Amino acid sequence: MSSQDDLDWTGVSEDTARQVLALGEAYLSAQLQAGLAADQRAVTMASILSAASLAFLGAGIAHYQAAKSAPLLSAAVATAAVLMLAAACGAWAARPIAFWFPGNTPSNWYDVLRGDIVQNIGGEAENYADRIAMNNQILSENQAALMFGMVVAILSPAIGAAAWYFASIQPHA
Repeated sequence: MSSQDDLDWTGVSEDTARQVLALGEAYLSAQLQAGLAADQRAVTMASILSAASLAFLGAGIAHYQAAKSAPLLSAAVATAAVLMLAAACGAWAARPIAFWFPGNTPSNWYDVLRGDIVQNIGGEAENYADRIAMNNQILSENQAALMFGMVVAILSPAIGAAAWYFASIQPHA
């Protein structure tokens, strides 16, 4: 359903209706490009943070086997866990989702081929407006997940340091 259900295309010139439709199509194309770029950033972030998480975990375990340092192992495990949480945020932001593309299939027009062209173009422009709003919502949600993941990743050294501190003040057997 269009958010402009009461929009009246009567009296609108065909050129104007086509221009409105073209602007909607251009906006959907730009959203698609922005969405693909955001997915690339999210996948890159998830990959890098996953690798960093495993590196911290591996280094912590290796150091623990050599030096038996529980505080350092705690720091490495905490940092790795936080980085993996941040990586999961990136993977979630890049998950496959429903996204509206510009254009449509010709079969969508078959039922209205003999109708008023301005009304038909206007109706499609209204559809584009709805699709743009849905895409904006999806892009916004994924951006929030990616930003949360970045904040979590930035905090990981502090969380690792806190884990080291609290593990180091515990009495050891």
